[in-house]
Amino acid sequence: MFNEINDFSIDFLKERAKELESLYRVDEALRKESLPEIMTDICRFLPRGFCNVRACSVVICLDDKLYSVKPVPERPANEIRSDIIVNDRIRGYVKAMYSEDVLNMPITSFLAEEGKLLNSVAGKISNRIFHAEWEPSELRSNWEAILLLLQNTDHTMLLYICE
Repeated sequence: MFNEINDFSIDFLKERAKELESLYRVDEALRKESLPEIMTDICRFLPRGFCNVRACSVVICLDDKLYSVKPVPERPANEIRSDIIVNDRIRGYVKAMYSEDVLNMPITSFLAEEGKLLNSVAGKISNRIFHAEWEPSELRSNWEAILLLLQNTDHTMLLYICE
């Protein structure tokens, strides 16, 4: 076991620690009530989980609304994206981008672990939206809940069951 630990470089461990810290902050943001505030917070601190923090921008698109805190590069040098899927419907995406030649730094590609980080964040956002929409609310009547259920149902399956 000792040899396995020594095989990891300090830089590798620092990168994993940055990713973990980003996930912790995403979890904190998801406890808030306001979706726009959640998305903005995630865009603010998620770049800290990537190798090139200064050149990284994060954009979240949810239900055709864009959230970002840094200027979005018109022509990103490199980008990765993960879809936000709720009830088998793509509702948006989380995208990380490296801008072109920021401070004359070499263009950086994304690590496989950073792709996993983005997928994890998109999954967490999807779960938060799912639970917010399906949670019983005092404001929601039974009819509204039934209509929401029918809107999100696979219609071919419903017709098959009802026949």
